[in-house]
Amino acid sequence: MAAPDPSNDLVDFTLNLCPETCSFATNMKTNKQCCQQIAQTVKELEQLILTIKYRGTGQASPALEHSEGSLLQPHLCQDADGENQPN
Repeated sequence: MAAPDPSNDLVDFTLNLCPETCSFATNMKTNKQCCQQIAQTVKELEQLILTIKYRGTGQASPALEHSEGSLLQPHLCQDADGENQPN
């Protein structure tokens, strides 16, 4: 009986990693998009807070009221399977 070839184990191990690596790469791309959405929301929140700070709480403008509404909406990110996940 022949001894097992260690190179076959390495090849099998590497082949088993391929789908997992592809999945990680897909998740990273999705996470990047989600992080960009979160960053945009934080920028909008920053602008809202600055507007309130300099105008005062009793002087809301239509733009301010619109931004409040959009910030309160849940933002969804998609996972690797295309399912929406709240961020």
